[in-house]
Amino acid sequence: MITIGTHLYKQKLGNSEKSELIHSYRVCLVNRDYSLFAVADMLKANLVTNPPKPEIFTKTDLNKFINKNKLEKDMYDLPSQHLFSDERLKATGYGKWLKKRDEKFAEIKSLTSQDLLEQYLFGKGLGDEIRLRLVHSRWSSHGAFNNALNRFIIWGAVPNALISFKSHNIGTMFPVAETCDDVIIKRGRGGKNNQNSRTVFRGITEQDKTRIKQVTAKWVSDGKKLSLKRLYECFEDNFFVTTVVREINGKELNYYSPFDQKERISFRSFSYHFNQFNTKADLLKMKFGHISFEKDHADRQGSAIDGVLGATHRYEVDATVLDVYVRYPYDKTGRFTMGRPVLYLVIDVYSTMIVGFYLGFDGPNSDGVAQAMVNACMCKVEFAKRYNLDIDEDCWPAQHIPREITIDNGSEYPNSAISSALKSMLGIIAYNFAAVFRGDAKGTVESKFNALNNLAIHHSGCDF
Repeated sequence: MITIGTHLYKQKLGNSEKSELIHSYRVCLVNRDYSLFAVADMLKANLVTNPPKPEIFTKTDLNKFINKNKLEKDMYDLPSQHLFSDERLKATGYGKWLKKRDEKFAEIKSLTSQDLLEQYLFGKGLGDEIRLRLVHSRWSSHGAFNNALNRFIIWGAVPNALISFKSHNIGTMFPVAETCDDVIIKRGRGGKNNQNSRTVFRGITEQDKTRIKQVTAKWVSDGKKLSLKRLYECFEDNFFVTTVVREINGKELNYYSPFDQKERISFRSFSYHFNQFNTKADLLKMKFGHISFEKDHADRQGSAIDGVLGATHRYEVDATVLDVYVRYPYDKTGRFTMGRPVLYLVIDVYSTMIVGFYLGFDGPNSDGVAQAMVNACMCKVEFAKRYNLDIDEDCWPAQHIPREITIDNGSEYPNSAISSALKSMLGIIAYNFAAVFRGDAKGTVESKFNALNNLAIHHSGCDF
């Protein structure tokens, strides 16, 4: 009995271990009363991206065709990838096809019911239905729908049929040669039909990949600005140039002659493999540097209060030079200033409250930090009385010694000085030093500086 999936084939006679098919047909669809059969030539289907529409046979004509060509019957084995899940397709190298598959299937999905497929193959066709789809489709012709439907039907009537497998080897990686002297090296395309393949750039080798990594590493270590074009030129100058020594007027001069084009890899091939070796994060590091990347571009996970149990658990300390000049009080002309004051802030990470500060004209330095920490741990009611201000403890409830402190690791805050101040004066258990030039590691206190500069300094209208 002939059913959907029946393989009608004939093998070439011979003594070879692997038989060669000279005829190979697959029954793609059968109508409801088994009177009409849609049969596809699979030898042709394996050679083209858009196979032709299956040929329609009556039951009598199909039996005559089988007998005439002496065809045998079996079940056709479709490529196993047709039944793979998306996860498995990605794992086996077909991940880039999934978006194309989904886009194509979305266009023809409404045309893939059993009734419409039978109408397309055995009836009047789907001209009217396709015409309605064209109004809202990104495709502009009936032919695009017909091509997709033909492929869908021939290769098993599943969405994965729209992936261009053609055979079990489609989509797999070509073996990469170790060096350009290996016989398996793959040449690049040359022209529409590859007719110029012997005169274009050669394919990539493992040696080329290693050299790309070496040139990139040297380029980055030299601190040069990333430019793929200049990097490619450096790559060619190092590995694809012949040095010719000529004697002119008694002096030896070096001349550099590039290899023939067929002995070099193209800029496109270089760019592709460069991007394969480097992630987006790697490219940003090359472009902006490691410190700027970590500060401005790196992925941010978690929050500032990760690991903080509650208020007073961790304080952040930092200093900034305010955007204001203080007038020198003993100068009647008003032309001289005392300079820009330095503000030290201590912030409770959990509550974001300012728990202490110090304002001075020297620093930033460890002395200012110590002063700010002393202020953070003292009673604010007593502190306010120094300036004839009457407040109660609820107005500024900050007089506690923290468990941890996070502070800069700059030269103005030497570890030994800070460690001594924290342990001997305040008895703080732990202290954390942020990376150099990483103000973002103390985001809570940095945001307070922004607020003070924008609200209290720039727009306050105060006359200092």
